[in-house]
Amino acid sequence: MSRAGSATRMSRRPRSPAGDQQAIKSPFRQAFTRLRRNRAAVIALFVLVAEMVIAAGAPLFTQYDPVAIEPPDSLQAPSAKHIMGTDQFGRDIYARVLFGARISLQVGVVSVGIATICGVPLGLVAGYYGGRVDSSIVRAMDLMLAFPGILLALAIVTILGPSLRNSMIAVGISAIPSRVRLVRGSVLFTKENAYVEAARALGCSESTIMFRHILPNIVSPLIVLSSLGIATAILTAASLSFLGLGAQPPTPEWGAMLGGGRAYMGVAWWMTTFPGVAIMVTVLAMNILGDGLRDAFDPKLGE
Repeated sequence: MSRAGSATRMSRRPRSPAGDQQAIKSPFRQAFTRLRRNRAAVIALFVLVAEMVIAAGAPLFTQYDPVAIEPPDSLQAPSAKHIMGTDQFGRDIYARVLFGARISLQVGVVSVGIATICGVPLGLVAGYYGGRVDSSIVRAMDLMLAFPGILLALAIVTILGPSLRNSMIAVGISAIPSRVRLVRGSVLFTKENAYVEAARALGCSESTIMFRHILPNIVSPLIVLSSLGIATAILTAASLSFLGLGAQPPTPEWGAMLGGGRAYMGVAWWMTTFPGVAIMVTVLAMNILGDGLRDAFDPKLGE
Protein backbone atom coordinates (compact mmCIF):
# COMPACT_ATOMS: atom_id res chain seq x y z
CA MET A 1 0.00 0.00 0.00
CA SER A 2 2.84 2.39 0.80
CA ARG A 3 4.54 1.69 -2.55
CA ALA A 4 1.26 2.20 -4.40
CA GLY A 5 0.60 5.43 -2.50
CA SER A 6 4.10 6.75 -3.18
CA ALA A 7 3.81 5.78 -6.85
CA THR A 8 0.52 7.61 -7.08
CA ARG A 9 2.02 10.72 -5.49
CA MET A 10 5.04 10.56 -7.84
CA SER A 11 2.78 10.21 -10.86
CA ARG A 12 0.85 13.31 -9.79
CA ARG A 13 3.86 15.51 -9.12
CA PRO A 14 4.84 16.27 -12.76
CA ARG A 15 1.36 17.59 -13.52
CA SER A 16 1.49 20.38 -10.97
CA PRO A 17 4.28 22.49 -12.54
CA ALA A 18 2.74 22.17 -15.98
CA GLY A 19 -0.60 23.29 -14.65
CA ASP A 20 1.06 26.21 -12.88
CA GLN A 21 2.87 27.23 -16.08
CA GLN A 22 -0.38 27.20 -18.00
CA ALA A 23 -2.04 29.28 -15.29
CA ILE A 24 0.76 31.88 -15.38
CA LYS A 25 0.33 34.18 -18.37
CA SER A 26 2.35 37.11 -19.56
CA PRO A 27 0.77 40.57 -19.09
CA PHE A 28 0.32 40.93 -22.85
CA ARG A 29 -1.42 37.56 -23.10
CA GLN A 30 -3.72 38.51 -20.25
CA ALA A 31 -4.47 41.82 -21.95
CA PHE A 32 -5.22 40.04 -25.21
CA THR A 33 -7.61 37.72 -23.39
CA ARG A 34 -9.45 40.69 -21.88
CA LEU A 35 -9.52 42.47 -25.23
CA ARG A 36 -11.15 39.47 -26.92
CA ARG A 37 -13.95 39.63 -24.35
CA ASN A 38 -14.64 43.27 -25.22
CA ARG A 39 -17.09 42.95 -28.11
CA ALA A 40 -17.02 46.65 -29.03
CA ALA A 41 -13.21 46.67 -29.19
CA VAL A 42 -13.15 43.52 -31.32
CA ILE A 43 -15.65 45.05 -33.78
CA ALA A 44 -13.59 48.26 -33.90
CA LEU A 45 -10.43 46.24 -34.57
CA PHE A 46 -12.20 44.35 -37.35
CA VAL A 47 -13.35 47.64 -38.92
CA LEU A 48 -9.81 49.06 -38.83
CA VAL A 49 -8.24 45.91 -40.26
CA ALA A 50 -10.85 45.84 -43.04
CA GLU A 51 -10.15 49.51 -43.74
CA MET A 52 -6.41 48.89 -43.94
CA VAL A 53 -6.93 45.96 -46.31
CA ILE A 54 -9.21 48.01 -48.55
CA ALA A 55 -6.80 50.96 -48.48
CA ALA A 56 -3.85 48.73 -49.38
CA GLY A 57 -5.77 47.18 -52.28
CA ALA A 58 -7.65 50.33 -53.32
CA PRO A 59 -6.94 49.86 -57.08
CA LEU A 60 -8.65 46.46 -56.88
CA PHE A 61 -11.89 47.93 -55.53
CA THR A 62 -12.45 50.69 -58.08
CA GLN A 63 -11.92 51.23 -61.79
CA TYR A 64 -11.56 55.00 -61.54
CA ASP A 65 -8.47 57.12 -61.13
CA PRO A 66 -8.93 59.28 -58.00
CA VAL A 67 -7.29 62.32 -59.63
CA ALA A 68 -8.51 61.93 -63.22
CA ILE A 69 -10.69 64.89 -64.29
CA GLU A 70 -13.86 64.14 -66.27
CA PRO A 71 -15.76 67.43 -66.82
CA PRO A 72 -18.81 65.76 -68.46
CA ASP A 73 -19.38 63.76 -65.24
CA SER A 74 -19.09 66.69 -62.83
CA LEU A 75 -21.44 66.89 -59.82
CA GLN A 76 -23.27 63.66 -60.58
CA ALA A 77 -25.37 62.27 -57.75
CA PRO A 78 -24.70 58.75 -56.41
CA SER A 79 -25.72 56.18 -59.03
CA ALA A 80 -24.83 52.73 -60.30
CA LYS A 81 -21.95 54.25 -62.29
CA HIS A 82 -20.62 56.38 -59.44
CA ILE A 83 -21.90 54.92 -56.19
CA MET A 84 -20.80 57.97 -54.17
CA GLY A 85 -21.24 60.52 -56.93
CA THR A 86 -18.63 62.82 -58.42
CA ASP A 87 -17.11 66.17 -57.47
CA GLN A 88 -16.97 69.46 -59.38
CA PHE A 89 -14.23 68.08 -61.64
CA GLY A 90 -15.98 64.80 -62.40
CA ARG A 91 -13.70 62.77 -60.15
CA ASP A 92 -15.23 59.67 -58.58
CA ILE A 93 -15.84 60.24 -54.85
CA TYR A 94 -15.74 56.52 -54.06
CA ALA A 95 -12.27 56.16 -55.57
CA ARG A 96 -11.06 59.26 -53.76
CA VAL A 97 -12.40 58.00 -50.42
CA LEU A 98 -10.67 54.64 -50.89
CA PHE A 99 -7.32 56.17 -51.82
CA GLY A 100 -7.80 58.81 -49.12
CA ALA A 101 -7.84 56.03 -46.51
CA ARG A 102 -4.21 55.34 -47.37
CA ILE A 103 -3.24 58.93 -46.74
CA SER A 104 -5.24 59.41 -43.55
CA LEU A 105 -3.97 56.19 -41.97
CA GLN A 106 -0.44 57.05 -43.03
CA VAL A 107 -0.76 60.50 -41.47
CA GLY A 108 -1.97 58.98 -38.20
CA VAL A 109 0.77 56.37 -37.98
CA VAL A 110 3.62 58.67 -39.05
CA SER A 111 2.54 61.48 -36.73
CA VAL A 112 2.30 59.13 -33.75
CA GLY A 113 5.66 57.65 -34.73
CA ILE A 114 7.28 61.10 -34.70
CA ALA A 115 5.73 61.91 -31.32
CA THR A 116 6.83 58.57 -29.86
CA ILE A 117 10.39 58.65 -31.21
CA CYS A 118 10.93 62.16 -29.86
CA GLY A 119 8.85 61.97 -26.70
CA VAL A 120 9.90 58.62 -25.23
CA PRO A 121 13.64 59.39 -24.85
CA LEU A 122 12.87 62.82 -23.38
CA GLY A 123 10.43 61.31 -20.90
CA LEU A 124 12.91 58.58 -19.95
CA VAL A 125 15.71 61.07 -19.34
CA ALA A 126 13.48 63.47 -17.40
CA GLY A 127 12.01 60.78 -15.17
CA TYR A 128 15.24 58.87 -14.57
CA TYR A 129 17.69 61.72 -13.86
CA GLY A 130 15.33 64.24 -12.26
CA GLY A 131 16.79 67.50 -10.96
CA ARG A 132 17.62 70.23 -13.44
CA VAL A 133 17.34 67.92 -16.42
CA ASP A 134 13.81 67.00 -15.43
CA SER A 135 12.89 70.60 -14.68
CA SER A 136 14.19 71.86 -18.04
CA ILE A 137 12.34 69.24 -20.06
CA VAL A 138 9.11 69.66 -18.10
CA ARG A 139 9.18 73.45 -18.49
CA ALA A 140 9.68 73.09 -22.24
CA MET A 141 6.74 70.69 -22.46
CA ASP A 142 4.60 73.02 -20.36
CA LEU A 143 5.39 75.81 -22.81
CA MET A 144 4.21 73.64 -25.71
CA LEU A 145 1.11 72.61 -23.78
CA ALA A 146 0.22 76.27 -23.30
CA PHE A 147 -0.97 76.20 -26.91
CA PRO A 148 -3.90 74.03 -28.01
CA GLY A 149 -2.73 71.13 -30.16
CA ILE A 150 -4.41 72.33 -33.34
CA LEU A 151 -3.06 75.88 -32.82
CA LEU A 152 0.48 74.62 -32.31
CA ALA A 153 0.18 72.44 -35.42
CA LEU A 154 -1.13 75.44 -37.37
CA ALA A 155 1.85 77.53 -36.29
CA ILE A 156 4.35 74.82 -37.22
CA VAL A 157 2.84 74.05 -40.63
CA THR A 158 2.64 77.78 -41.37
CA ILE A 159 6.38 78.06 -40.74
CA LEU A 160 7.26 74.90 -42.70
CA GLY A 161 4.81 75.51 -45.53
CA PRO A 162 1.54 73.80 -46.51
CA SER A 163 2.04 70.18 -47.59
CA LEU A 164 1.08 66.70 -46.49
CA ARG A 165 4.59 65.94 -45.22
CA ASN A 166 4.78 69.14 -43.19
CA SER A 167 1.33 68.54 -41.73
CA MET A 168 2.49 65.11 -40.48
CA ILE A 169 5.56 66.73 -38.91
CA ALA A 170 3.45 69.46 -37.32
CA VAL A 171 0.91 67.01 -35.89
CA GLY A 172 3.71 64.78 -34.59
CA ILE A 173 5.51 67.66 -32.87
CA SER A 174 2.30 68.91 -31.28
CA ALA A 175 1.77 65.46 -29.73
CA ILE A 176 5.25 65.18 -28.16
CA PRO A 177 4.34 66.73 -24.76
CA SER A 178 1.70 64.08 -24.01
CA ARG A 179 4.25 61.30 -24.61
CA VAL A 180 6.87 63.01 -22.48
CA ARG A 181 4.50 63.46 -19.55
CA LEU A 182 3.21 59.88 -19.74
CA VAL A 183 6.69 58.33 -19.93
CA ARG A 184 8.10 60.62 -17.25
CA GLY A 185 5.33 59.73 -14.82
CA SER A 186 5.71 56.01 -15.52
CA VAL A 187 9.49 56.17 -15.07
CA LEU A 188 9.19 58.00 -11.73
CA PHE A 189 7.08 55.11 -10.46
CA THR A 190 8.99 52.27 -12.13
CA LYS A 191 12.55 53.28 -11.25
CA GLU A 192 11.87 52.61 -7.57
CA ASN A 193 11.15 48.91 -8.16
CA ALA A 194 13.47 46.23 -6.83
CA TYR A 195 14.60 44.95 -10.22
CA VAL A 196 15.93 48.41 -11.12
CA GLU A 197 17.90 48.54 -7.86
CA ALA A 198 19.21 45.05 -8.63
CA ALA A 199 20.35 46.18 -12.08
CA ARG A 200 22.22 49.10 -10.52
CA ALA A 201 23.85 46.76 -7.99
CA LEU A 202 25.01 44.51 -10.83
CA GLY A 203 26.76 47.46 -12.46
CA CYS A 204 24.43 47.98 -15.43
CA SER A 205 24.90 51.27 -17.25
CA GLU A 206 22.23 53.94 -16.98
CA SER A 207 21.27 53.56 -20.65
CA THR A 208 20.87 49.81 -20.13
CA ILE A 209 18.66 50.36 -17.10
CA MET A 210 16.50 52.89 -18.93
CA PHE A 211 16.05 51.05 -22.22
CA ARG A 212 16.26 47.39 -21.16
CA HIS A 213 14.72 47.38 -17.70
CA ILE A 214 12.43 50.41 -17.41
CA LEU A 215 11.16 50.99 -20.96
CA PRO A 216 9.75 47.45 -21.51
CA ASN A 217 7.70 47.84 -18.34
CA ILE A 218 6.00 51.06 -19.47
CA VAL A 219 5.06 49.89 -22.96
CA SER A 220 1.43 49.17 -22.07
CA PRO A 221 0.34 52.79 -21.46
CA LEU A 222 2.31 53.85 -24.55
CA ILE A 223 0.33 51.39 -26.69
CA VAL A 224 -2.95 52.76 -25.35
CA LEU A 225 -1.89 56.39 -25.84
CA SER A 226 -0.65 55.65 -29.36
CA SER A 227 -3.93 54.04 -30.41
CA LEU A 228 -5.86 57.04 -29.15
CA GLY A 229 -3.24 59.38 -30.60
CA ILE A 230 -3.75 58.03 -34.11
CA ALA A 231 -7.40 59.11 -34.00
CA THR A 232 -6.41 62.58 -32.79
CA ALA A 233 -3.70 62.83 -35.46
CA ILE A 234 -6.16 61.92 -38.23
CA LEU A 235 -8.60 64.59 -37.02
CA THR A 236 -5.90 67.25 -36.68
CA ALA A 237 -4.41 66.49 -40.10
CA ALA A 238 -7.88 66.55 -41.66
CA SER A 239 -8.47 69.95 -40.04
CA LEU A 240 -5.24 71.28 -41.50
CA SER A 241 -6.14 69.96 -44.95
CA PHE A 242 -9.64 71.44 -44.61
CA LEU A 243 -8.00 74.83 -44.03
CA GLY A 244 -5.70 74.34 -47.02
CA LEU A 245 -2.54 73.82 -44.97
CA GLY A 246 -2.26 70.05 -45.30
CA ALA A 247 -2.62 67.86 -48.37
CA GLN A 248 -2.79 69.94 -51.52
CA PRO A 249 -5.05 69.35 -54.55
CA PRO A 250 -5.54 67.00 -56.25
CA THR A 251 -4.43 64.68 -53.41
CA PRO A 252 -7.44 62.57 -52.32
CA GLU A 253 -7.22 63.32 -48.60
CA TRP A 254 -10.44 63.26 -46.56
CA GLY A 255 -9.95 66.68 -44.95
CA ALA A 256 -9.07 68.26 -48.29
CA MET A 257 -12.16 66.64 -49.82
CA LEU A 258 -14.28 68.24 -47.09
CA GLY A 259 -12.68 71.59 -47.78
CA GLY A 260 -13.27 71.27 -51.52
CA GLY A 261 -16.90 70.26 -51.11
CA ARG A 262 -18.05 72.88 -48.59
CA ALA A 263 -18.91 75.33 -51.40
CA TYR A 264 -21.20 72.73 -52.98
CA MET A 265 -23.06 71.47 -49.90
CA GLY A 266 -26.34 72.91 -51.17
CA VAL A 267 -26.19 71.18 -54.55
CA ALA A 268 -23.89 68.19 -54.00
CA TRP A 269 -24.21 66.92 -50.43
CA TRP A 270 -22.31 63.73 -51.28
CA MET A 271 -19.04 65.61 -51.74
CA THR A 272 -18.77 66.23 -47.99
CA THR A 273 -20.95 63.46 -46.59
CA PHE A 274 -18.91 60.45 -47.64
CA PRO A 275 -15.43 61.69 -46.67
CA GLY A 276 -16.97 62.99 -43.42
CA VAL A 277 -18.45 59.57 -42.68
CA ALA A 278 -15.06 57.96 -43.45
CA ILE A 279 -13.36 60.23 -40.92
CA MET A 280 -16.08 59.59 -38.34
CA VAL A 281 -15.96 55.80 -38.69
CA THR A 282 -12.16 55.66 -38.55
CA VAL A 283 -11.81 57.96 -35.55
CA LEU A 284 -14.67 56.26 -33.71
CA ALA A 285 -13.16 52.82 -34.29
CA MET A 286 -9.75 54.05 -33.11
CA ASN A 287 -11.21 55.55 -29.95
CA ILE A 288 -13.22 52.42 -29.14
CA LEU A 289 -10.15 50.24 -29.70
CA GLY A 290 -8.08 52.58 -27.55
CA ASP A 291 -10.62 52.36 -24.74
CA GLY A 292 -10.62 48.58 -25.08
CA LEU A 293 -6.82 48.46 -24.89
CA ARG A 294 -6.86 50.70 -21.83
CA ASP A 295 -9.30 48.38 -20.07
CA ALA A 296 -7.35 45.32 -21.21
CA PHE A 297 -4.04 46.59 -19.85
CA ASP A 298 -5.56 47.76 -16.57
CA PRO A 299 -4.49 45.16 -14.00
CA LYS A 300 -7.26 46.23 -11.62
CA LEU A 301 -9.89 44.67 -13.87
CA GLY A 302 -8.54 41.16 -13.43
CA GLU A 303 -9.75 38.19 -15.37
